Amino acid sequence: MLFRSLNQRINFPDLITAETGKVAVRISSHPFVERIFDGVSHPLTATSANISGQNNLYDIADIIDTFRSKIDLIIDSGRLQPSKGSTVVDLTQTPPSIVREGEISTELIEEFF
Repeated sequence: MLFRSLNQRINFPDLITAETGKVAVRISSHPFVERIFDGVSHPLTATSANISGQNNLYDIADIIDTFRSKIDLIIDSGRLQPSKGSTVVDLTQTPPSIVREGEISTELIEEFF
């Protein structure tokens, strides 16, 4: 999983950019997410299965308890596999910087760049 942080080219709501003037694009490797995007021809926004800065959530009951009053739809695709989360790379600067290391290691990202 990898997030790429980019400067926005159109005016997105602050909720999407977290008031940074940047947008992030997530590339998911989850088969369920890939199938959703096979049938959608426009961008989607979604939250992670946790609150920023808090522990990852893997069980549907914990996810529902956390997000019940905050979002309109939760899809249960089974228990999530434990993960470090997404690696976040900021491509708005030269050289790119790693904001957060996740499943894709810093060494692999640095090798790529």
